[in-house]
Amino acid sequence: MPSSTAAVSTAAASSSSTAAVSTAAASSSSTAAVSTAAASSSTAVPYWQVVCTGVAYSALAPAISCVLTNPMDVAKTRLNMDRELRPPGAPRAFAGIVDCIRQAWAAEGLAGVQRGLGFAVVREASKNAFRLGLYDPLEAALDTRRRSSAEATTTATAGVRPGVPMSTRVAAGATTGAVAALVCNPLDLCKSRLQLSPGHASVAGSASSAMRAIVDEGGLASLWTRGAAPNIARSCVATSVALPVNAQLKELANRLDALRGRPAVRDAACALGSSVVTTFAINPLDLVRVRLFAQPSLEGGQLYRGTLDCAWRVATTEGLLAFWKGSAAAFWRIGPHQTLTFTLIGWMRRMEQSWREGG
Repeated sequence: MPSSTAAVSTAAASSSSTAAVSTAAASSSSTAAVSTAAASSSTAVPYWQVVCTGVAYSALAPAISCVLTNPMDVAKTRLNMDRELRPPGAPRAFAGIVDCIRQAWAAEGLAGVQRGLGFAVVREASKNAFRLGLYDPLEAALDTRRRSSAEATTTATAGVRPGVPMSTRVAAGATTGAVAALVCNPLDLCKSRLQLSPGHASVAGSASSAMRAIVDEGGLASLWTRGAAPNIARSCVATSVALPVNAQLKELANRLDALRGRPAVRDAACALGSSVVTTFAINPLDLVRVRLFAQPSLEGGQLYRGTLDCAWRVATTEGLLAFWKGSAAAFWRIGPHQTLTFTLIGWMRRMEQSWREGG
């Protein structure tokens, strides 16, 4: 009997000890879970901050890229104006992009090749803060399948949210492109005039003189009305093509082992690929926009009555292929510019993420 009692006592003690260990383990596990949750909560980035940093990166990266690609933009503008309203067989002022840059260098030096650079940098930062910076938040808002704002923290230029319908991406791009063009039309207008050939009637020596001339010609409102229709259309098409195509290419690239672990190479390759489609799509609108931006007010009336009149006169006088004048220069500007911009934005986001995780 005593032996039985002792056995029971031992079993009870063992049970009590096991329960105590289990309770302690449960308590430790619970504490760890609470600590993990607290840590996660403390490192979570507010969504407004994600949006603001995205806008900042979208302004900074194109401004940096512009320094390298501005000579191509100058050449593209001048080639768009070459043989204006003259038949296809008329002699050309420039043999091509290389000859255009060579002539600019010979006549004006480095200042001519980089004509309007300071203003172009301001234009790139301002316009792309809207065009690129607001694209991802708007895409997330339009995509009703997004369950939380946390899913909208990865941008299309630093990664890609799979499964977003192409129609949603196109709508987001068209909207941010239109807003950017409408707000920044004065910047586009002045930049084009600064980059014209020295002998053109509308060429401006400085941003302030360009604005004064435009206001004198048509009043203050003309800064937002002259060439606004093709400018908005161009920006809508450019953004609704470049960013959705870039995102689709990234979805494909993320399935490839060779690119999945090399984000910078992936970003550059996808951006360059989307720039080919973008250049072909926007060049006709770009040409019409530059023609309307460049035309001075004449005593007998303006050269073009509007967007449709300009397009019609180009088609009937210069031929349909004239809409792709300067397309080579446009690609050599858009391709490197878009590649550098998207690669820089992706790099900055990865550096930010690394810093946050390390901190």
